[in-house]
Amino acid sequence: TPAWPAVPRSWTAAAVLLLAVVGFAGVAVAQQSRINALHDDVDAAHTRIAEQKDQMRTLEAQVSSAEATLVKQRALTYWAALPGVTTAVISPAATMTPEASGVGGNPRAMYMVSSDNSTSLLVVIDLPRLPEGLAYQAWFVAPGEAPVSAFTFLVGDSGYGQFNFVPPENVDAFTAMAVTVEPIGGSMEPTGPLVLAGDFTQR
Repeated sequence: TPAWPAVPRSWTAAAVLLLAVVGFAGVAVAQQSRINALHDDVDAAHTRIAEQKDQMRTLEAQVSSAEATLVKQRALTYWAALPGVTTAVISPAATMTPEASGVGGNPRAMYMVSSDNSTSLLVVIDLPRLPEGLAYQAWFVAPGEAPVSAFTFLVGDSGYGQFNFVPPENVDAFTAMAVTVEPIGGSMEPTGPLVLAGDFTQR
């Protein structure tokens, strides 16, 4: 029987080394796939956390808005219970429709002043948000006299606003309140469209 030629030892070592390299390469590929999958899981977790944080911020904003609304409703309840409050229901100006004023909507408001004239409250409803650079300005009005500025204010998309302020010392001399659209810093006298106007009445 012919004898098989002997395999050189160097060839045997090379084969073993090659098999080891191939095995390690397979393990490395598997490990890299596992690492990539873990990275994907981490990214997905970060995305979920970011979404949950956004949801939390939204809920916190809703809670803050609800709390602010509750405070305003309590303030209105308090004012409604005060005796001797002077009130003015301020409606769209009779001489200028909301459409003609450029404001649109169905704006209206109520002004109240305490019996000792120490504090006032103006509540506005459905006043549209104004373009940048403009503001609403409230005025005290007396027959034969120039209107006196009360303050300027802005409203958001809800169109609602509730503003406490100190009225003029001679507030009893005024018989009405009006609201106009003015430049953002306010005007010394009315220059813009008249949006709201109403006479004071004694409750």
